[in-house]
This record gives sequence, structure tokens and C-alpha cells, in this order.
Amino acid sequence: MNLHRLALLTGVGSGLEYYAFITFALQAQTISILFFHNSDSALVNTFLIFAVGSVVTLFGGYIFGWLGDRLGRKKLLLLSITLMTLATVAIGLLPTDLPFDLSIVLLVLCRLVQGASVGGEIPGAIVFVYEHAQKHHIGFLLGILFLGIGLGAGISTGVNFLVADWFTQAQIVAFAWRIPFILAIVLGGVGYYLRRKSTESPAFEAYLETISMKNENPLLPSAGGLGWKGLLAVGLVFFPAVLVSIGLYLPSYWMNNSTQHANQIFLAMMVGFLVTALLLPVFGALGDYIKRHRLYLIGVALTLITLPFLFYLLKINSASALYSFNIIYYLLIVIMAACYPAILPDLFPIQWRYQLVALTYAGTYSIAGVAPFIASLLMTHWHNTLALLLLLIITGLISLLAGVIYFLNAPKK
Repeated sequence: MNLHRLALLTGVGSGLEYYAFITFALQAQTISILFFHNSDSALVNTFLIFAVGSVVTLFGGYIFGWLGDRLGRKKLLLLSITLMTLATVAIGLLPTDLPFDLSIVLLVLCRLVQGASVGGEIPGAIVFVYEHAQKHHIGFLLGILFLGIGLGAGISTGVNFLVADWFTQAQIVAFAWRIPFILAIVLGGVGYYLRRKSTESPAFEAYLETISMKNENPLLPSAGGLGWKGLLAVGLVFFPAVLVSIGLYLPSYWMNNSTQHANQIFLAMMVGFLVTALLLPVFGALGDYIKRHRLYLIGVALTLITLPFLFYLLKINSASALYSFNIIYYLLIVIMAACYPAILPDLFPIQWRYQLVALTYAGTYSIAGVAPFIASLLMTHWHNTLALLLLLIITGLISLLAGVIYFLNAPKK
């Protein structure tokens, strides 16, 4: 299969993960009304459930990674997309009036399944494409992969925009909020079909053949392979992961602190996702050309410098500020997201690669997934976006340090 096509088709499957991830956050306001009866802490409780699902991402990363290093990348990618599709559709079918808070329990269970599948999906897709690719344009190919993931985010915001535009608030609360969740079956079905037609990673098949010829046991413990490289990987992913998670809180912030209608907010996010996602292969190719560790440092530094201006835009109650914020915000994330996917699998040996990439990536997103809950908690008590700005600056400095360490130790090739 053509490498560019394989990367895009793999990304389309992984796009379901972001579709489900973002849909829950965009519908958080409605979910808080239905499941927590619009109490004072309803939104905080909703983002707490979101955070619980994100924390399980680490567990999912470990299980999927462990199995993926033994059974193959393709089989686990098929399993992850199946679980995510079923869990997302199930949320759309949940009753909201069951006794003894059973509805909340079922919602939490669905989020746990979602979180576990996310832990194996995107790390597996990164490793899968990386092992198919040629080293000299790996950044470009992974940029195409993340373009497919970005399309999933754009489709989610587009569907939620149409729901907010076509239905009244009463209709959304009554039934229309379910539509984006149920439609996940379409994206999941397409992704599963395309993924079945792909071939297993040739590098992994060659590794298994080598193990078989040497009569060695491939079931080796992976803890020894983590070390400082694992911590470095976490540091590189940390800032963009927190930025993504805070971005999922912002629709609720705008709904509560501006006069912008929900459909306008979702449309602005869709424009931001789609416009910037198209640039992922461009920045990926740029990373191949100028060395991605340099581009990553430029992205982190540029984001830290731009954050005060972005938070100034956040307080302006206008459509132009809303669109400008989303395009700039996600463009900055894209610069970093075009770099670290090519770095992570390069840090670890093939026999432990899926597991260690999944542990570091999923572990970081498990931590970052708590950010919307922290953000809603801070805004509920302090009502000041300065707390969010400080949170992002601290995480940015951590990733800047990781980027500098990697820059100093990067292979000279």
C-alpha cells in the first residue's frame, strides 16, 4: 500500500478517537443539565467524569501496548476502534432518568471504555505508520496521520455546529444531544473497514521472524526500557496535551462568559481545527528538513510568548476574537504536534516500542485530561482566566526543558 495513503487511512480511523473525545467536551453543558440536573457543581462534575475517563487512558495504553508488542499492531488497532465506537454510541443511547444515579454510573463506564481505547489507539497508529515509513520523511507521513486525526476533530465540531444550528435548546436537551454520539458508528465503521485492508508493520514482522529464528522469548519485561527516555517523552508531549485539554474546556467557558451562541462557538472551533490540521503535513515535512527538535523548541517558545495575547482575545466578546483565538491557538499546537510523534517511537527499541510509546503518550494525556476539570474548578471559584494562563505557562516551561534536553542529546544525523 502507498505510504501516504496508509498514513491517511490510519489517521481516519484514529480520527474517531478525537471525534469522541471532543464530542463529550462540546456536549458537557447539556450532559451536566441532564445527568446532574443543572446543580451549582454540575459542569465541574461532568468534567470530573471526563477526567476519570482520561486517567484510565494510562491503563489502556499499558494493556494495548503490551498486547501490541506481542500480537501485532494491526490487531490492537482494530480492537481499539471497535471499543471506542461501541462506547461512544452507547453514551448517545443512555437513559438519563434511571433511579439511584444509575445513569451516572453507566456514563462513567462508557467514559472508562473510551479512555482505555484512546490509550492504545493513537500511540498504536504512531508506531504503525512509523514502522511502515522511511526515515527520511517520517515527519511528513506522521503529519498526514495527524491530519486524519484532525479531520475527526473537525467533523465532531461540524456535527455539533449543525445540531446547535438546527435545533432549539429545548430540543437539544430533549433528544438532539444524542445525535453526535450515535453518528460515531459511521466514522467507526469506515475506520474499521479501511484498517482491515491495511497490512501489518513490516518492521514488526521482521522482528518476530528474527526472534523465532533465534528461538528467543519476545515476552520481555519493558520497565527497563523506560528510564530517562520515558520521562523525556512525557515532557515533550505534556504542553501540547494540556493545551488540547484546556481547549476542550473553552466552549463551556464561552457559553457561560460571552454572548456567542453555541453554534458560532462550534463553527469557530471547526474552522480552527480544519485550517490548522491541513498544515500538519507541512510542519511535519519542515521538521524532516530543519530537524524536528529545533522546530519543536520554536513551537514551545512561540506558544509561551503568544499565550498572553491569546488570553486577551479570550476576554473579547466578539466573533472575530473567537475565530482568531481558535486559529492561532490550534496553529501553535500543530507546530508541536508535527514534531513529537516522530520523536517518541525513535526513543524506544522495537520489542517494547508500542508499549513504551503508549505508556508515555497515554500517561501524559491521562494527566492532561484532568485539565478541563481543574479549569472548571478554578473558574467556578476564582472567576479569573489568569489562573488558566499560569497553568499553561508552568506546563510550557516543563516541555521547554524537555525540548532543550532532547536538543542537546538528539542524534546528529
